[in-house]
Amino acid sequence: MSPRKRPRTDDIKKSEPPMKKVAGAVRLSYNYLLKSEWLAVHHGNRVIGTSGVGYSSVFATHMVCEGRWYFEVKYTGQDCSRRQSHFRVGFAQITEDVISTACRGEGGYMFGSRNGIIYHNAKPRRYYGKMIEQGDVVGCLLDLPKSRRSAIAIRRCFTYLDKKFEETRAMSRHEQKIAPPQVPSPAIDWADQESHDDKVMKPVIGSRVEFFVNGESCGPAFRDINEGCYFPVIAIYMGAVIDANFGPQFLSPLPEGALPYNKCA
Repeated sequence: MSPRKRPRTDDIKKSEPPMKKVAGAVRLSYNYLLKSEWLAVHHGNRVIGTSGVGYSSVFATHMVCEGRWYFEVKYTGQDCSRRQSHFRVGFAQITEDVISTACRGEGGYMFGSRNGIIYHNAKPRRYYGKMIEQGDVVGCLLDLPKSRRSAIAIRRCFTYLDKKFEETRAMSRHEQKIAPPQVPSPAIDWADQESHDDKVMKPVIGSRVEFFVNGESCGPAFRDINEGCYFPVIAIYMGAVIDANFGPQFLSPLPEGALPYNKCA
């Protein structure tokens, strides 16, 4: 069966989103384009590392391109047979590879459990300065002011997803088993959006990513981040066990002005 094609943003009225929303709550994705095969996802919110080599990542099912959004993860434990397990958590664009830390390129902003180091574009930077221990809760805040380039970001994301889907389907001998990821379009104001894509990734002035440990802010980690559509993402090294919570009830207080991430569904 051929995949359902998404309409191009250029062909859609500005007052309409490019894709019908997918029903259901935000959860960790099971789709092969959004989850490494080396990770096991249970009940949509628990992820367990199963690989003995390197990091692997899983994205959430929903993305956003503007607004103030929050989710949290709990370091539940680790596979006792796998030592030195670590994880990273944060926000990333779909261009970041799931067979990695999801922060090797310009589209990933991550917090690491090992010494609380933050990562972007494959570059580490000192931030929290302490190890995340079993039972700790790490909160993740994304603050993206409204932009007239949100439609461009959405189109870029869907174009990339379609390309990756076609590449994967071309390599598969079992085409009928390859299903395209059903990623909902973020809700934005389509009335005043730029339509020309200049192929340049620009910073969103006033944007930020901030992390919290057990309810205490660690301060802004990244400012003026790159424009784009961002997913919550978790990267696991070895056998860490992580529970994701997209709301509405959190273990730690919701940051002022933020919405629970599940409200984007």
